[in-house]
Amino acid sequence: MRLKILLFLLFLVPVVTAQEWIFLDSGVTNDLNSISCPNEQTCYVAGGAPYIGGNAVILKTEDAGENWVSQPLPTTSPLRGIDCVDERTCFAAGGEILKTVNGETWTIADDRDAILWDVDATNSTHAVAVGNLGTKLRTVD
Repeated sequence: MRLKILLFLLFLVPVVTAQEWIFLDSGVTNDLNSISCPNEQTCYVAGGAPYIGGNAVILKTEDAGENWVSQPLPTTSPLRGIDCVDERTCFAAGGEILKTVNGETWTIADDRDAILWDVDATNSTHAVAVGNLGTKLRTVD
């Protein structure tokens, strides 16, 4: 009897804990490097191919990934990291740091010649970015 219960649990646990992943068509063929979802419906994806010259791309969804819209960007430098504090305020990092405060218009917040790999924002004015050769950047405004 114990063996039957053990076998039942061994087969039941993977079924109960399994997650299904669904392929979502982004509409682009460029590398996608980072994602940030400030809520269940809104996500931003940053991309670009850093070593083969793929242009920067940021995609946004407001329907949990069903549809993705490419955002106009002020740079072609590939982006490697993105972080959003809410559905309107995000930072993206790559060759420059980009910022949006309305969820649609991106501006260059920092254009120093650096290779940045990730960015983390704690609120709309405080963020840090890291990159090659020990590069660390911080903003408080």
